[in-house]
Amino acid sequence: MAEGMGLGRGLGALLGGDSVAEVGRRRVREVPVERIEPNPRQPRRHMDPGALEDLAESIRANGVLQPLLVRIKPGSNPMDEFYELVAGERRLRASRLAGLERVPVLVHELDDGRSLEVAILENVQREDLNPIDTARGYQRLVDEFGYSHVRIAERVGRSRMGVSNTLRLLKLPEDVLDLVTAGRLTEGHARALLGLEGSAHVTEVAAAVAEAGLSVRETERRVRELVSHVAQSVVDENEKKKRGNKRRDPALALLEKKLASELRTKVTITQVRGRGKVILEFVSLQDMKELIGRLVPLGDREEEKTP
Repeated sequence: MAEGMGLGRGLGALLGGDSVAEVGRRRVREVPVERIEPNPRQPRRHMDPGALEDLAESIRANGVLQPLLVRIKPGSNPMDEFYELVAGERRLRASRLAGLERVPVLVHELDDGRSLEVAILENVQREDLNPIDTARGYQRLVDEFGYSHVRIAERVGRSRMGVSNTLRLLKLPEDVLDLVTAGRLTEGHARALLGLEGSAHVTEVAAAVAEAGLSVRETERRVRELVSHVAQSVVDENEKKKRGNKRRDPALALLEKKLASELRTKVTITQVRGRGKVILEFVSLQDMKELIGRLVPLGDREEEKTP
């Protein structure tokens, strides 16, 4: 049995600085599968059923090559111990599928916080974890353990920029993250869609990209075109407003202001080719009645001024 293979340097540090092989020689034992309970804080949300069945087939042929990492379940009877899985959810599920009654485990003393930390690190170090679960694992390390991006990068053997870029994926809407988790979009597609971050179009574009099976480069081009179109629309709208303001008749603007002051409501006057309309705004029936009441005396005063 290849004890501790693939646990990674981050886990080695978390397990007290001992080499994993050394820890394994001291602590590996075989325990009944039914005495291992799942990790309630499992970071991995998505497991491919086909890949799980492939792993079960491998276990049937070769056994479990890497021990599961467990801790003694808190409150467990020392004479009748149960275990809580820390890392190795896929191996445990596949072992059950393969019909194994006992599996090798590496027992380590971990409190709840360290158990969660190890579980997250063990998962995010694996290449088969989808990018969204990886990003969520990183985020939990930041939120719950105060990790910096640099510290995560050191733990998982990636660049600081790579960690930061993966975390940025979580800025996308949940619908888009679901497409990545389901494998309909890649991490490259998701990064391209970040160009539409905050846009109401991002979910629509993501769905269209997945439906059409566009490449990452095609997605980047579509995002650039849309960003350019939106930017041009904003410029056009601003120019339109400027032109409208320039053509505004100062006499009408002054009259609007005077009427609004007299009637104590918003007044809009428009005029095109000599014809126009006056809009008086009210918010309720009572408001309208009071407005009419103010209009009539105003009309009387204007008539008195007429010779």
